[in-house]
Amino acid sequence: MAWIDKGSERVFLDFIVGALNDWTRLLQSACDLFKVQLPDTDAFLGAGANGRVFKVLREDKSSAALKIITKNVALRFYESDMMKNAAGTGVVATVLEDYKLLDQGKGAGMLIREIGEPISRQSLTESTVVTIFRNLFTLHCSGLQHGDARLPNLIQVDGKILWIDMMYSISNTDLIWKHDAITLSKSILGLSENADLPSDISSLISHYDVQRNEQSCQALARKVWARLSTTDRVLG
Repeated sequence: MAWIDKGSERVFLDFIVGALNDWTRLLQSACDLFKVQLPDTDAFLGAGANGRVFKVLREDKSSAALKIITKNVALRFYESDMMKNAAGTGVVATVLEDYKLLDQGKGAGMLIREIGEPISRQSLTESTVVTIFRNLFTLHCSGLQHGDARLPNLIQVDGKILWIDMMYSISNTDLIWKHDAITLSKSILGLSENADLPSDISSLISHYDVQRNEQSCQALARKVWARLSTTDRVLG
């Protein structure tokens, strides 16, 4: 690269090194607190809006996912509580260790049992889409709203699909199911948050919000899949 200002290179390097040092301290602090260590390879699992996830090895040599957040740290206990409240549903990842503050409160870390693969739009099948909507329905029936029901907040573990990232979840017996259904439909279709959904899907979402049964859930899932597969064929 050709640097216009001779000082630019030093500023850039200082920025990168500083960022790496922050994460080095957070990772070291988390490993010490949870008595885990990073594997030799493939430790980084992914990044989200609030932090990053790493594969770690526990003292008994079993694997776990270490989630470290650097944003919304004040909500850390809320997220782990919501995940534990949803433990009985079978559609949410399992909390092994609650959040603990790291590096004098600059971040927080939590241990999750399952290490999964991300779910991409390109890998979706009709069966997968139906399962994802069913899992959302299961969550809703348990009195929980995910709050950010997008594909990046799902993992696949040995063929099983689980919700993660429940920092914005709501626990209420009178949920607005429509919010999660809209967010999930847009995520699967690759639409932005402010984009309008097709009218036929919007109608089925309203029906799902009123009926709140498995039939309305499946009808919505299959319509979203039909729209996705039609769009893919047109673009192809």
